[in-house]
Amino acid sequence: MCGRFTIEFSDPDKYKNRFNIEGLFPKDKMRTSYNIRPSTNIPVVVTHSPNSVEPMKWGFVPAYQEKMDKPFGLINIRSDKLTKGWIHKDVISTRCIIGASGFYEPK
Repeated sequence: MCGRFTIEFSDPDKYKNRFNIEGLFPKDKMRTSYNIRPSTNIPVVVTHSPNSVEPMKWGFVPAYQEKMDKPFGLINIRSDKLTKGWIHKDVISTRCIIGASGFYEPK
């Protein structure tokens, strides 16, 4: 399980073409970062028709925590538990693409 990841935007047009993004593309908000941690706003490809890029916060707040003052949230979910756990049963209703260049676990 990774706790940090990287995104490299050396060629934003390559990213745009790779993920079939049409329309406005926020090149000014697409910055290379080698230390993306939980709760950071990141560019996410939302698979609508056409695909678009939207900023989203890295993390997941389960439904039972949404009304809490300080939800603790999750940053990753094991694939074998995705459809079995009661916390995660509504997670797979929507999908997106995070174009990460790499991932790592800090010491």
